[in-house]
Amino acid sequence: MKLESDIARLGGIAATRELLQLGHSQQFLRLYTAYGRTIIRVRKGWYATSDVDPEVIRAWRLGGRLAGVSAAIHWGIVDGPSPLLHVSLNRQASRLRSPDRLRVRLSDETDPRVVLHWSREAPSGTRQSVSAETATAQMAACFDLRQRAQAREQRAQAREQRRRQPSTALQQRDGLWKLASRDSL
Repeated sequence: MKLESDIARLGGIAATRELLQLGHSQQFLRLYTAYGRTIIRVRKGWYATSDVDPEVIRAWRLGGRLAGVSAAIHWGIVDGPSPLLHVSLNRQASRLRSPDRLRVRLSDETDPRVVLHWSREAPSGTRQSVSAETATAQMAACFDLRQRAQAREQRAQAREQRRRQPSTALQQRDGLWKLASRDSL
């Protein structure tokens, strides 16, 4: 059908205004998504063909496109599925949605399986994903942030353990050094 080929030609995801400019009516879009199985309403004002990668649909439903590890998987740089969905957003992004439920705001349902990559300018790439170069840079930044967070957590745990253990100190009595607890000082 012409609608499917028009959306495919636009990168697999198309804005309502683009489809209207190509001669499709708003009513036709609504009916086609309600009764057809090949076009999906991704979010308000956006449609995709059903053969688009489900992770791309989830990223668009949230409000962005694939980034970081998710984009690297999309480009074939990394193998296997990622437990997290990495999404690229520009800093003016608003009305973020749950990647799995169209009508639920992301702020109402925080999803720990989603990593947001905010940027001032739109990174290069396609409608579905940031470029492979950008994805690689985002993966490195993500890895660095994760390492820093883990180091911070380890330092906090070590401080907590030291705080809970009885403090000991060397004490000199009668010319002999011996280990004494804080309580006996």
